[in-house]
Amino acid sequence: EATKVWEDAFKNKRTNEITGRFFNTKPVEELYDMQTDPDNVVNLADKPEHRETLLTMRGKLKEWQLSIRDAGLLPEFERNERAAQNKTTIYQMAQNEKLYDLPAYLDAADLALAKNSINKLKLLELLKSKDSGLRYWGTVGLLMLGKADDETLKALEPMLKDSCGEVVGLAAWTLLQSGQVEKANSVLAEQLKNRVPSVLFVLNVLDLSKVDIKPYVQLINSMVVTGRPMAEYEQRMIDYLRISNNIEAPKGMEKPTKAKAKKKE
Repeated sequence: EATKVWEDAFKNKRTNEITGRFFNTKPVEELYDMQTDPDNVVNLADKPEHRETLLTMRGKLKEWQLSIRDAGLLPEFERNERAAQNKTTIYQMAQNEKLYDLPAYLDAADLALAKNSINKLKLLELLKSKDSGLRYWGTVGLLMLGKADDETLKALEPMLKDSCGEVVGLAAWTLLQSGQVEKANSVLAEQLKNRVPSVLFVLNVLDLSKVDIKPYVQLINSMVVTGRPMAEYEQRMIDYLRISNNIEAPKGMEKPTKAKAKKKE
């Protein structure tokens, strides 16, 4: 309830730059002076006088990620799927260099998050990779560049049928922000109909892209997630989309429901 009131205040422009920053696009890097700014309000990452500190800490972070074999460079559902396919835990999968190319993922992430159109050709090249992790970062980077040109849209076509659900969702999102709404809606709706493992990601795309939710109302209202591994989170997102878009819930589901995940035997 408190978050809903806060969000309403933001939408009605009753927050300022600081109190409303939670609902704005987050910066890729943040650097704060903990002594003079303990509340972390003034981001120093773009300040020239702090450039050396930023580069030092950036390098230290990358060293640490490599040393621990950071498992967070694959999207959640793809990471789970890769571990399951190889009959191993996520931790064991991330420790295996053949299954998890961490150095390449870190470089691809840096490229994508730079949000610089000069990197477009390199991002397009990532889409051709056999590694879903690199295709993922390629689509992230292209999405962050904004409205796509014809070359990018053509390259994204195969991504709309990618084996990685998050790649599909990101490619469709790029289409949405590039004016190809009908095609994007068709792809996202198909993902929901087929109850793909990354349904939660698709629901988040519907929310974050600010797409007109009307074409999805029937689908959202017909979704039953009980028994799925991420059931509780999926149901929360469904309820949130209903409430935030004033969608009337089906009879008997007027109140947010508590879906439970099916326990593995």
